[in-house]
Amino acid sequence: MKLTAEAQAQLNSLFAHYGELDRSEAIRNLQSAMRQAKVEITKTPRAGLRFPRPYPELSALGHLWVKVGSYWISYRHGVGKPGSTALITGIYYDRSNIPGLA
Repeated sequence: MKLTAEAQAQLNSLFAHYGELDRSEAIRNLQSAMRQAKVEITKTPRAGLRFPRPYPELSALGHLWVKVGSYWISYRHGVGKPGSTALITGIYYDRSNIPGLA
């Protein structure tokens, strides 16, 4: 499953942050969350939530959201050809502020 450039940057930033803090368990948890999210999204792509529960205003983006471990992961269905896969659009630690929200 592909990630947008923004989602990849968010993922890289989280890994770098955990690496700087020598948080190997956090790195493993994030890797596990990403694997689990990809399985969940692939298995039931339309089952995602319209917004992360604390942020109903994000429904305007039109993305779907899954909560895996300590992370909210946003995605959208593949655009274009029938059968295209979903695209991960964002990865957010559930205790951090999601950009654009007060």
